[in-house]
Amino acid sequence: AEYSVGRAVIVAGDTNLKLNFQSDLHILDAFLESTGLSDACHTLGCRTESIDRVFYRGSKSVNLHPQTWRIATEFVDANGLDLSDHRAIAVEFEWLSH
Repeated sequence: AEYSVGRAVIVAGDTNLKLNFQSDLHILDAFLESTGLSDACHTLGCRTESIDRVFYRGSKSVNLHPQTWRIATEFVDANGLDLSDHRAIAVEFEWLSH
């Protein structure tokens, strides 16, 4: 609210929110409403639920459009094990400036 007003923003991270829990859904909905962000997975109609999320919003000068959402299999250590306690995700965006 203080630094990004009127700017295009991408926020990505491990939210630890599971949408099958009503309290988590309430937290996520309140966050999205208060920030004007959208969830890339929901925009693209993902069928896979992940606690990792990528949120975004455009601005008057930049339109952001998520193009793909996927499990990012490249984020592994030398032994092929995930770098986290769950699989990472990746979202590719198209952006258009005005």
